[in-house]
Amino acid sequence: MTRSATLLLIAASLCAADLPAPASATAAALRPAGPASVGAMRPAAAVATPLKLQESVAMSALVAGVKLADLSRSSAEQGVRIQRAGLLPQVGVEGTASRYAASVSSPADVEPIQVGPYNRFDGRVRAGQALLDLSSWYGTDAAKADVRSATAAQRQSLEAAAVNAALRYVAVARAAALVEARRLDLKLADELAVLAEAQVKAGVAEPINATRAQTQVSAARGDVLVAENRESQAHIDLARAIELDLAQRFALATAFDGTMCATEAPRDIEQAVAQAVTRRPELQSATAAIESAQSRLSAIRGERWGNAQLVGEAGRTGPALHDTGANWSFGVQYTIPVFDGLRREGRIEAQDIAARSALVSRDDLRIQVAAEARSAVLDLLTGEQYWSVARERVALAEKELGQARDRFRVGVASNLDVIAAQQSLSQALDAEIQARASLATSRARLAHAVGSATALK
Repeated sequence: MTRSATLLLIAASLCAADLPAPASATAAALRPAGPASVGAMRPAAAVATPLKLQESVAMSALVAGVKLADLSRSSAEQGVRIQRAGLLPQVGVEGTASRYAASVSSPADVEPIQVGPYNRFDGRVRAGQALLDLSSWYGTDAAKADVRSATAAQRQSLEAAAVNAALRYVAVARAAALVEARRLDLKLADELAVLAEAQVKAGVAEPINATRAQTQVSAARGDVLVAENRESQAHIDLARAIELDLAQRFALATAFDGTMCATEAPRDIEQAVAQAVTRRPELQSATAAIESAQSRLSAIRGERWGNAQLVGEAGRTGPALHDTGANWSFGVQYTIPVFDGLRREGRIEAQDIAARSALVSRDDLRIQVAAEARSAVLDLLTGEQYWSVARERVALAEKELGQARDRFRVGVASNLDVIAAQQSLSQALDAEIQARASLATSRARLAHAVGSATALK
């Protein structure tokens, strides 16, 4: 039998066996279609919970960071009550019971005269109402600004938790796709090993071809294990981001197909910047912090005017509970500080510096927010173009692998060409998966940059 006939018989037998999928179907095998594509990778003992990206974003609103921000806002609201108390009526009740005795010297300087003991009972109600208290007035305004700042900080925590959950979700999707890619590498390596072994047995190839193919199989198995471990780590990170059981596994119900992390954030740079400056909670919190600092400065300055109160009291006093007489008083009390060792002037200067510092921080933050919005739009536009290039690269790598396998079957090339083509396809698939993940990440970061991360889906 001639060499050509032998090669044709080998090729025919392999084609009749389980040959690899055509090149055009390679990339399709890596496209997660939904929960089943992820669930197929789970251990038999694990139960995967279907989870949409929008659901993970919603669940992030219950994480510890958001709860702490909510408690901080509640604390700030109580600060308003505390400051406002100085402007509201003050009412107090006082009662005393005493027994009094004294020794009084006589004019003749003889034996002192003992006076008492006798009882004295006194009970009265005191009330006061502030007429002028600029310190409490501006202090209340400062506390209200603190509430606005805490409310914005709460929104900031929600945004941060939402984008973190979305990014962890994307990481799980990317890890799952990489596991599928590594399994495809292993499948191709196994098929190449079978083909190389058949050629060696037929005497049309050197034994090193089979050894080289088995080496690729071993390497592919190791890559699968690494990819599966990274996927498990990604599930742990996602569970941590939404505060579920860390042993929980997820079946991703949002397709990892280039549309993940859908957002209505504007794609125009100027519109994105305008929306970011308007909606970002960090800027709202910084603005409220400026208002709070300025109100506190006014409160300290207002101390110079002192405070005026309308005061009054009414009560009964007598030697016994059944023998008391009524008494009352009413008036206006005005207290003004004269000199406190220049302590107030120091406080004014320190608070003025704090107010100016808050203004500088807010202006710098505005520039940072605008820069983040611009960068996010550019990353998104670049990501869309890169994904298109990555898909083209996969198609070319699939074609290259098909041609290399055909050449190896008919004996006009060694399996080195096939291995190189497989590695090229593996790299192209990794790049395409990374492009999809980067595109989803860019959308999430753009939504966060303009203050709408909680609407990701």
